[in-house]
Amino acid sequence: FTLDTHMLPYLSRVMTCEAPIYPEVERNEKSITLSSGGFLVNFTTASADFEYVSSNSSQSLVRGLRPNLFRAGTDNDGVKQLETQFDDQTKPLGQWLSLGLDCVTLENVKREVSSKVLCTDAFPERSIPSVETEASIITWPGKMTYDGIAMAQPLRSQNQEHIRRKLGSWKQTVTMNSDGAIYVENTITLDGSLVKDLPRWGIEFAMPRSMSHYSFLARGPHENYADRQISAHIGVYEEIVPECPATYVVPQEQGNRMGLN
Repeated sequence: FTLDTHMLPYLSRVMTCEAPIYPEVERNEKSITLSSGGFLVNFTTASADFEYVSSNSSQSLVRGLRPNLFRAGTDNDGVKQLETQFDDQTKPLGQWLSLGLDCVTLENVKREVSSKVLCTDAFPERSIPSVETEASIITWPGKMTYDGIAMAQPLRSQNQEHIRRKLGSWKQTVTMNSDGAIYVENTITLDGSLVKDLPRWGIEFAMPRSMSHYSFLARGPHENYADRQISAHIGVYEEIVPECPATYVVPQEQGNRMGLN
């Protein structure tokens, strides 16, 4: 499976000269750096993560971008205080915990500088530098402790010494445009004999707290779902992170917006 390519941030491509300026690549034994348009992407050879930085302010804009295969369980996934549902084939939460999807690490990291063809205003079908990272997806069933959650107790008693499980592989390609915008492509390949169902298939990353405003094109302004969206109209909406809906007593699909772009 291949996730859609993302561009961060969504910067307008403004040409300041006729000849395109190619991103610079600096490499040593410990790190690789792509730089262009006042932005840097720093990779360390010992980690699967990278950091996207504004070179003018030295502010970190994005850090991480790694696989996320888990989410908070709902009652439809499994009633957490019913230990008997741990092995219930109709309730997937116990199966997700048994696979260790709630604790994922990346190991055997390999990184190299390559090139990728991008069709943009700045680079019409030209090959520009990119950095490719490959790693094994490792899960740790039972490593996360959930005190007071009955469904998690059987797994804790089975795995006193935390076992590790190779679930698949992950590949990430980061390409930088001349204006500093980055294109990130993630490919996650999982062992189909082990994984029958997934709670989430996505990418997680960290952003600074100062970035508290966001806008989106979707149905809104209130949260809506596949079976409850008639009253929500498509538009561009702006919100502040602290104004997000209050946390539910039991985790549900909080803050969902249909048709999100």
